[in-house]
Amino acid sequence: MILINLLILMWFTKYIFYGFIGTINDLNSELIGVLSSGYIQIIVTAVLAYWFGVRKYFIQRSHEQFIKRYLESGLDVLVVNIEHALEVFSANYAHGIRVLKNFKSKAKYLNQISKEDYSKQFVRYRRDAFHLTPVYKLQTLIGKENGEKFWKMVQYLFAFLDETSNFFEDDLYFAFKNYESLNPTMSIDEVCKIYLEAIKGYNENIKKFYILLCQLQNIALLIEANPFSFKDIKKIKQMQCIQEYTQKLTPYIEEIEKKDNQPKDKIRDKINKQ
Repeated sequence: MILINLLILMWFTKYIFYGFIGTINDLNSELIGVLSSGYIQIIVTAVLAYWFGVRKYFIQRSHEQFIKRYLESGLDVLVVNIEHALEVFSANYAHGIRVLKNFKSKAKYLNQISKEDYSKQFVRYRRDAFHLTPVYKLQTLIGKENGEKFWKMVQYLFAFLDETSNFFEDDLYFAFKNYESLNPTMSIDEVCKIYLEAIKGYNENIKKFYILLCQLQNIALLIEANPFSFKDIKKIKQMQCIQEYTQKLTPYIEEIEKKDNQPKDKIRDKINKQ
């Protein structure tokens, strides 16, 4: 359409230039001359360059909007929240080991235990780190069934954090701080051994959530490496690699759901059992 308009404009320019002098045949001859000259090549080149430039601009803009919605405001936010959760556990695990070490080294001389040994508090995760919008965007991107598996793992992670935080604060921390008042029937070495095994167990269980983080990073890399736009969402959902990333979570989901039904007793309640 642009090419036709330019040709018509050139035709009328010639018409005006002749000052309405000459016959129709003369003007037609001029138009044919324009079409057969190098002007047409210049015009076609300019039009094609403009068309490809505009097309590239809109493709790039669509990709940038796609990245902003599903990566920067979706996957990246979810990854940051999961990293925060893992860091919270890591900090509590390290502090729990310190508390255990201090207790074991000083408990035999209870008068040497000071408030400073237990003054540092365990960390709780930020409540705003557990929200639905990033998960919803992930589900829109990779499909409902796949998204639900990632959502389950996110829920299990934060439930695991609540469980471990309660263990460190209300069980281990409480037991060591109030050890004498619990009238323990176990020796200090026995108590420390039980708590150490529990801490090691939690540290082993947290590893499955690094798999969750890894698969989210894989999806993020896929989005970054390809010029996807909103029209490609259906294709992304059907990609084999998306199915593979999701399937890697399945055995961990089944393991968690199997163990989740088992009752959990506080260790501190066992210290003074006969």
